[in-house]
Amino acid sequence: DLVEVLDRVAVPETADERVRPALARLAATQLADGAWPLPVAYVPPDMPALERRSRLRGSPFVTSRIVAALDRLTVPSA
Repeated sequence: DLVEVLDRVAVPETADERVRPALARLAATQLADGAWPLPVAYVPPDMPALERRSRLRGSPFVTSRIVAALDRLTVPSA
């Protein structure tokens, strides 16, 4: 997913100009309270879901992944 790619390509404290569209996409999906929702979830048939899918409510798991990935990036000024 997008967050996984950002986390993989991020070199601490640097970011390539090419990550700007990905960062814009993340900003567009961020909720008003600063969290990110869980828009899609895969739950194996024999396992319970860890949280309910919602585009209106922030997901602690998704938000923590995104914050950790963004924390590693510093995007050059335009």
